[in-house]
Amino acid sequence: MLKNIYIILEYKEYMESFALLGRQLEADGVRVSCFTMEQLFSGGNIPVRPQDAWEAKVKSGDWKACLWITDNGTLAGKLACCEFPVLIFLHAGNQDQDLTEFRFAMENPEEQVYFYLNRVYQRLRNIPWEITVTKRCLIRETKESDVDAFYQIYSAPAIVRFMENLYPEIEAEKRYIREYIEKVYCFYEFGIWTVTLQETGEVIGRAGFCYREGYEEPEMGFIIGVHWQRQGLAYEVCSALIEYAREELQFDKICVFVDPGNEASFCLCRKLGFVETGEVKEDGKQYIRMISG
Repeated sequence: MLKNIYIILEYKEYMESFALLGRQLEADGVRVSCFTMEQLFSGGNIPVRPQDAWEAKVKSGDWKACLWITDNGTLAGKLACCEFPVLIFLHAGNQDQDLTEFRFAMENPEEQVYFYLNRVYQRLRNIPWEITVTKRCLIRETKESDVDAFYQIYSAPAIVRFMENLYPEIEAEKRYIREYIEKVYCFYEFGIWTVTLQETGEVIGRAGFCYREGYEEPEMGFIIGVHWQRQGLAYEVCSALIEYAREELQFDKICVFVDPGNEASFCLCRKLGFVETGEVKEDGKQYIRMISG
């Protein structure tokens, strides 16, 4: 969780806006330190010194557990080279700077909220986002270390009977997950996530959303390992995801594709409020397409 923010501004006329942001974040337990570039390079009492003086501190990792905000591209580049998470502050004064290499930017400091800043920090530090929680489960973004558990889940014949299997080689699956994190999570901010038990952190399945070519509505997919089935977990997880989709992703309608032989999934989807729209053929297989009511 984000607990510290360092702000270094070239244009000091924006200091008051960030002071207001700092006061707002104090209620969330975040420490905000705001300085000008003039203070930075004059050696004021701030945590950043010219290059030769702060590289040793950087290597210790003490300053990596924070988010850095700056409106100066040169400083942002130096911070990024040291693997600091950097958020660019855009305003009229720095429009002539080339800031396209930085992944995240912000305007209007007084309108920022902790939720957004924390998610930027997590993305830049490769920390999986927590999507939502249920009574028993936590749904979060997938990380590479989940793959071993996936192979255990997919080793059950009942799972792969209706579900596309993983890559035969574990390293290929891990490479796919790394690319998925970069190209799907970072671009769409949703996807297929990992389902874990809150009590133990154990990986028990996967669930989430994707777009299928040729259809407007996002598709929900889910899988719960055999060992955890028949406990109401699939209904619990999918109900929470449907609510998340409507409230956070603004999805009006969601569809599912169910294998005609998968009676358990068909019954679950009907219980969740999905209704049949007919049979469709995708990749040579027949499915019952259902859509949320």
